[in-house]
Amino acid sequence: MLPSYVARMALTLARGCAGPRIGPLDEARLALRVWPTDLDPYLHLNNGRYLTLMDIGRLDLVARSGMLAEWLRRRFERFEIATRIASWEGKWFEVAQRFERAGVVHAEASVRGQVRSRAGAVPFADVLAALGVHAPSSRGEDSEPRGAPAAG
Repeated sequence: MLPSYVARMALTLARGCAGPRIGPLDEARLALRVWPTDLDPYLHLNNGRYLTLMDIGRLDLVARSGMLAEWLRRRFERFEIATRIASWEGKWFEVAQRFERAGVVHAEASVRGQVRSRAGAVPFADVLAALGVHAPSSRGEDSEPRGAPAAG
């Protein structure tokens, strides 16, 4: 998928720099098409590609508004990504991530997911129990593995 990402970025950058200018607070509209490399096994747009396509939309905005030149002038900075399991409930778990530089949070995201087996979704507490972890979810619901005796 990397070659298609690089190709789209290059096309967007070239069109954005040569295309009509917009103000930095204007809305930029970019018409795109789903490529075969964007598809999941069910022939739907892959969930992860939405964020990648949003990158391309942001590149169009910064290229057409003149912000890209200013950003490049300021160079690139080091940063850290902090990632942790934030909570779980039944079969679902949530991963929280923060982009930080010098202790300042610059972006945050959370992703909800599940572990699947051939039998279907696996309760996340079962996954943790298999790793020797028996901790309550911060949500406090469905945090015990299936078949485990109730505490108390």
